Amino acid sequence: MAQSQDRWASKILALPIFSDEFAQAILRSPYSNLALIAAMEVHSAGEFVVRVHEWSSSVPEDSRDALLMNGFMLEQYWSLASSIEKALFESTANQLGFGMCDPVTTALSAETASARQARKILKKTESDPSATPLLNQETAARWKWAAKLEEIGRRAGSCSKLLVDTANSEGLSTAETARLRQLVLSSGAPRTMAAHISTWERFEEWLLGEGIPVFPLSSDMILKYALFLDQRECGPTVVPSLRTAIRWVTSKLAIDCPDLAHAALLAVQAEIVQKRATTLKEANPIPIEVIGCMEKFVVDEEEAEAARLFVWWWLCMVFASLRFDDAVHVKPSELILTDEGLFGVAWQTKVERKRRGTKFVVPHVGFADSGWLLAGWSIFQLESFDRDYWMRDLNTRDAFRDAPAAYQRSVQWLRHLAKFALKKYFQGEEQAIKLAESKLHGITAHSARVTLLDAAVHAGRSTEEIGLQANWKNPGPLVLKYTRNRTRVPAQMVQQLVKDMVDHSHPFEVPADAVLDDGAETALDEVQFFVKTHGSRANQDFRFHCSQVGDTSLVPCGRLTIEECTETGSVLPDPSLLCKRCAQARPDVVSSASLQCALQDRVVP
Repeated sequence: MAQSQDRWASKILALPIFSDEFAQAILRSPYSNLALIAAMEVHSAGEFVVRVHEWSSSVPEDSRDALLMNGFMLEQYWSLASSIEKALFESTANQLGFGMCDPVTTALSAETASARQARKILKKTESDPSATPLLNQETAARWKWAAKLEEIGRRAGSCSKLLVDTANSEGLSTAETARLRQLVLSSGAPRTMAAHISTWERFEEWLLGEGIPVFPLSSDMILKYALFLDQRECGPTVVPSLRTAIRWVTSKLAIDCPDLAHAALLAVQAEIVQKRATTLKEANPIPIEVIGCMEKFVVDEEEAEAARLFVWWWLCMVFASLRFDDAVHVKPSELILTDEGLFGVAWQTKVERKRRGTKFVVPHVGFADSGWLLAGWSIFQLESFDRDYWMRDLNTRDAFRDAPAAYQRSVQWLRHLAKFALKKYFQGEEQAIKLAESKLHGITAHSARVTLLDAAVHAGRSTEEIGLQANWKNPGPLVLKYTRNRTRVPAQMVQQLVKDMVDHSHPFEVPADAVLDDGAETALDEVQFFVKTHGSRANQDFRFHCSQVGDTSLVPCGRLTIEECTETGSVLPDPSLLCKRCAQARPDVVSSASLQCALQDRVVP
């Protein structure tokens, strides 16, 4: 019987969303027994993950890290195991000899059958599909969370001024007041609404569990919950997210909000950040050799067309530097292929949600085979263009699901197909393949956006060019933020400088009889530039700092010490990237950097 249960678990773990390491860890643990999972009586995937952490001692030590470090895979495993629970027990009962003991089903009466048939008429037929399924899906999600927000307001009673009947108080009719309420409740992005309302519901559930009335709100209640989160060893962003969610919900429902900048609450938040703050994680770029293999995969006619089209979509994201969500919100009917490349419009982006559209282009280029764009476009012509999302969700290598591409599933498919393409098409040493394969485990959906931006910075492209590629209004501070190996930029500059000086004659040659006079000790001192080694999650502006005259342990602005910084060399890429306080303290550095930039602009290639 145990072997039969292991077969059920093996079928689940064979899906490409699970890594080999995770699958082996599950099979070596008690959780390969699906009957045990059913007996755990957990009601959500998150609760299952918490229970696995609590019972970690029952897992072998060689498998413990693989389970505890993959929360998403644990959630997916529980969801799939729960969905086949009924089939598992029916199979078990059949093997035990109880397969014939099925409950007796009673035939439906004529009235019941006719009633059920009439309900089908109300359903929308498949012959009349919507042209905007993605927008409809997001609208439905927004109304779902709007209903939950309204329930919170009704539980608040008189504390929620939004739901108190204020008809005619300001010359508005009852219908107009109701309309305005619905607009307020339903306004916002679905994911933002989901995050804030879910955080509030957990806060409210904890208060009720402690026997504390939720309304009216007070600073002591929030502080008490923050202390509870600290005892649970929450992450550094939990308390700031709680404060934001409370501010958002109270603002929507017009509830009196307590002081969220209370000194005690901020002190608890600072302590949590100090104890559990981690280094800011940045998406790793996709290795260039992997991109070349993906291009060969797209043009390979022996591979399945669905998988080739899916990889083609990811390559379009890479060469257009698109975010995943931006690449989903693209209407196929607005894609135009020309001699220059593939032109399109994202009707909704992370920063533009007013349906004005953000244009992008995928050029006719490639690292290994530039024919990938035409090959994928020819396959894409077989798709239905009567929808408002670019790519469907890949179900198997041969077929799609009739739904927009899902984030987590798409990332798992990307890793799987990229790894397959690397092993099949890469011509190189085994060590190089293993190195590229190890990098694939750390890529995310945002890796597609940062790949060419990171390469452009290291190739010395101008700030304006990079800003146009990334569609940034102010590219100056963001260029350094998207540079994944910041110490490599000045190193490449020095290498190019030395090469140019060796290849060409030096612009100034010192006469043989020249004598260096007035040699002050600081005359040969060179200004060094630094960036902060560890940037906080909230600070997205990575500025340059310069060295201080007479004191090498501080930067001129006085905010950082040299130990907290990483040296980037003696060249400032752009004077606008220098810290304002450092610029005020060292005006000579600003003038020198501006002069160098002016001279570079005058050089004719």
